[in-house]
Amino acid sequence: MQLLPALTRDPNLIARERSVGSHLPYARHVDAHTLETRDGLLLQVIHLRGLLFETADSDELDYRKWLRDRAITRAAAISGAAARSAGEPQAGATTAIGQSVRRRTTQRTSRGGSLRDAR
Repeated sequence: MQLLPALTRDPNLIARERSVGSHLPYARHVDAHTLETRDGLLLQVIHLRGLLFETADSDELDYRKWLRDRAITRAAAISGAAARSAGEPQAGATTAIGQSVRRRTTQRTSRGGSLRDAR
């Protein structure tokens, strides 16, 4: 890597410059393919091979658009399901903690205790 000399040596001008990191919204690498943004969102980039659309016929283009749309729709559905399972439980879903609390409450109230005793 070649290092270039500074364009200026004026300390006032250098102090006014913002770091490169202040312009990029990324906080860290999560893994080899995922970045986390400063607001906690996850980002992945996929590479799709190109198509010379100028020389392809309309049927081929329509088919490839359909495939692309299906792939994007499926990826969104999968990532949405993953986001839902990582966050709050969906309406009607029960959690292991909720089941445990209900089980203890049921056991104690069936032995003559009150809901206050179920803690």
